Amino acid sequence: MKKYLLIALFVILAVAVAACVFQTCSLKKYKELCGRQLENIEAYQEENAGLEGEIRQYQMTLDELHASNDAKDQKIKETLEALKIKEKNVTDLQFQASQAKKVDTIKFTDTLFVDKYLDVDTVIGDEWYNLRLQLKYPSTIIASPEFTSEQYVIIHREKKFNKKPSKCFFIRWFQKKHWVIEVTVEEKNPYIDIKEQKYIKIDK
Repeated sequence: MKKYLLIALFVILAVAVAACVFQTCSLKKYKELCGRQLENIEAYQEENAGLEGEIRQYQMTLDELHASNDAKDQKIKETLEALKIKEKNVTDLQFQASQAKKVDTIKFTDTLFVDKYLDVDTVIGDEWYNLRLQLKYPSTIIASPEFTSEQYVIIHREKKFNKKPSKCFFIRWFQKKHWVIEVTVEEKNPYIDIKEQKYIKIDK
């Protein structure tokens, strides 16, 4: 009888320990989730407060990104799909929208336009580039070009061969590989050509 009682106590103790371990793991998981959501709320508040120079990083899983209805998140997802990058290897995603604008005024000493009622104000261009052109009597030309940029940065891990890959697929199975961090930059504006880039990861 005593033997069965000890077995029963051992089983109850084992169940209690397992329940505690499960509760601790669940608590840690939900604590991390709660912390991540708080960071996202703060980042969202900073973004909508209109404070220049104040940027916070969002913390999201890929599932959360796919479930998001945010317009920027939707654009990031579309770009990720278009580039056909393996999602499981993605470590960071970035989106930047910027605008470049300049106003140039040219005034000639001589009369250029005969019609003294001349006052032309027109805009030519498309979604990425606009030029506002103004012509005013007697000799004023005002040009206001404006460029819009949408840039997506995807940082992901890829396996690369240590040496030149063999043309024979069977041999490639046995060739050694190593992980590299790749940065893919997608600029949507067809008029912008990215000349130089450099990304540095600081190891601590």
